[in-house]
Amino acid sequence: MNPTRVALVSGANRGIGLAICQHLAATFSTPLTLYAVSRSGADLRLHPSRSSTVIKYGQLDIRNPSSVDKMVERVKQEVGGCDVLINNAGIYHYTDPSEEQRREMLEVNWRGTLRVCLILFHWGFSFSCSLCV
Repeated sequence: MNPTRVALVSGANRGIGLAICQHLAATFSTPLTLYAVSRSGADLRLHPSRSSTVIKYGQLDIRNPSSVDKMVERVKQEVGGCDVLINNAGIYHYTDPSEEQRREMLEVNWRGTLRVCLILFHWGFSFSCSLCV
């Protein structure tokens, strides 16, 4: 029997993050616990193809260290660790971003992503795979 893998996907509520979660839920061949997290923490109504796939939803705002700490603590308590981290949360202002919008993009896309990785490492998580989309 294969061990259960744990994956955390940030920014899972739409676009690429949602597609990644749908793909993992439908095709992952070994037991999987998938944390599909977003700022809203919404239930995305994902449908796993195997009974060995468990999907958990949660709220995660990568700009907020407290939010990251809470999610990491939850993962640690519930499953003990994380094998795959997909840092997909991000924002982009498409038309001539203002100074404030550029700061917001930097805070979310670079600092937020780095924050998630650093906090997970600080908590002692090690990864088979980490991907920033």
